[in-house]
Amino acid sequence: MQIFGILFNISQPSFEAGYPKRVFYDARDIPNLPCARCGKKMLPKLEAENFLSKIRPSLRRCLKKLQSLKDIKEYQLLEELAEKYPRENIDQILSHQSSFASKPINKQIPEFIINRIKAVTFNASAVVRKLQKYRKYMSETNLELLDIMEIYAKKYPNLTLLEIITHPEVYGYHKRMVKMEKDTLEVKSQRVFKRMERIAEKMGKGKNEELKVLNLETLRVIQNRTNYDDTDECLENLYEDFISKINNRKDADKFKKLVKELPFAKTNPHRIIVKAAENHSPFGIIYHFFDRTNTFEHIKPKSQKGVNLQHNGIYMCADCNTKRGTTPYKKLFLKSADFGTFVQKQASMIMRYIMRGKLIRYDFYPQEVKKTLYEESGHIFKLDIKKYLKSQIEKSQAEIQKRKESCKKADEELRQIKKELTNLIQRQNALNSNQAKNNQKLIYEENKLNNYRQSLHEEENYG
Repeated sequence: MQIFGILFNISQPSFEAGYPKRVFYDARDIPNLPCARCGKKMLPKLEAENFLSKIRPSLRRCLKKLQSLKDIKEYQLLEELAEKYPRENIDQILSHQSSFASKPINKQIPEFIINRIKAVTFNASAVVRKLQKYRKYMSETNLELLDIMEIYAKKYPNLTLLEIITHPEVYGYHKRMVKMEKDTLEVKSQRVFKRMERIAEKMGKGKNEELKVLNLETLRVIQNRTNYDDTDECLENLYEDFISKINNRKDADKFKKLVKELPFAKTNPHRIIVKAAENHSPFGIIYHFFDRTNTFEHIKPKSQKGVNLQHNGIYMCADCNTKRGTTPYKKLFLKSADFGTFVQKQASMIMRYIMRGKLIRYDFYPQEVKKTLYEESGHIFKLDIKKYLKSQIEKSQAEIQKRKESCKKADEELRQIKKELTNLIQRQNALNSNQAKNNQKLIYEENKLNNYRQSLHEEENYG
């Protein structure tokens, strides 16, 4: 989550007639924009980024907690940076890196060191306390995770998130819970596997062994892969070749139904904590709290040469964006009747912001994204933008009329100025002519004066 202002100094956005007073240049920053997939209100990207940046302590404070870095050759540079920017964290320091050294700081300091510095957060109590204001954006799983971390923060008030999740008692408990969940999934899966084996027995010698190998691979997927949109497809693809060898149609249909009965692991606090601890990353937990952050969703995936431009995007929460993966939009519209409704709801809100002048540089977004959605949905979904177009036509016509009147007024003023300018030029020419005559007379009179003086001088000498 790529992904300013100082969050903790930002007051709640003020609204004017239902719209924020500020103007937006990115739809991801619109407050409470509904997700195009689940329809839930999303956390503005800017606010999430500010929070994630601000829970990192200053570089000076981080270095005190990372004494092991003293042995690296870049440590002196880190100390110089900490002294130059005593109150800034690594994100802020990197933002003005070009003014400090001959080449960017992140080119002088290895990425793994920067990541270690970024992993240092304030103590868990402070982080958990600041997270409370975002509860309305959290799923039930994340609310449960936050409650668990709040309990740990009270139990270990002086520890950071990383120190808590890697604590032997904490990590050990959640590791056991994940193991129990995997064991449960295995038991449920084995029941289905046995019914599959009965069908395989009818197919002849050797098929059961082939199926057992396939089931072992399936069990690994079931225990480790959490429920994404393509989970059904994932298992269907695993068994696709085997099902094609079942000659009896009824048995083949029965086998397909059994595949759909297989369970899947679900994202839960135990898995999140264990994974974050094993990756040595407290942000593995924190990012989960922001899974409702507004993100740009590529309608045509980047992996399929989808461009990173406005017309190829709608907006989904981070969780829905991840779950979508590369699932074709045609399938998404066919699979969920609500998808089209939520896409329209989101687009309508964006269009209202554009019409109100609250979202800049998006004037042609509705027309362009409509074409993309229509093409990528296999001509299933047509975004309704009639109201927007009518409003924009009226607005453009009013603007054109306003500009015409302004041009007419300007033309009249120009004519008046030209008239005045002509008069001024004529006066200037007359003044220039008079000035020339006066200059000639002046020269004539000065010459006369000189002649008279000369004559007088000669007359006096003669007498």
